[in-house]
Amino acid sequence: MKKILVLFVLILSVPLFLFSIDKAEFDGIVDFSITLDRLSGLLDRRGPQALPQDKIVVITGAISSMQIQNDGNEGEFLAELELMDGEWVDMSQVEMYSSIVQLRGEGFQARIPVRRSRNPIANEITVNSKVMIVATVIGTRTLYDGRVVPLLEALYLRTIG
Repeated sequence: MKKILVLFVLILSVPLFLFSIDKAEFDGIVDFSITLDRLSGLLDRRGPQALPQDKIVVITGAISSMQIQNDGNEGEFLAELELMDGEWVDMSQVEMYSSIVQLRGEGFQARIPVRRSRNPIANEITVNSKVMIVATVIGTRTLYDGRVVPLLEALYLRTIG
């Protein structure tokens, strides 16, 4: 019995050793220094080629608008949201930063109802929610007012306020 228990513990611990990565490897995959402010700055100063399309980014902001592009009845579910953040420049001016974030697949579809209900679903993604998004940068988008903003594809989304 003791041998079986030891063998069981060893078998369960093997994946921990096989799939562990160190800080340098993690930093090669994820860039925590990127914010909406920094993405906007890179885009404005150095153009779309300066955006970190080879790394995963973790972004926070507020959802200012959301549109369902494909409800999933014909093809893959796709919703797009505008994520915004800002900071006070002085006592009378606020600098705003934004990005378009695409949400694809069944995992997001379950959290964005086509029609709002009086009884919201658990983990529902709503306009004006503060969120943290793990995403990849996939390009840029020109908005209706002529601004060019980063285009992200969300891997994960968590409401934080």
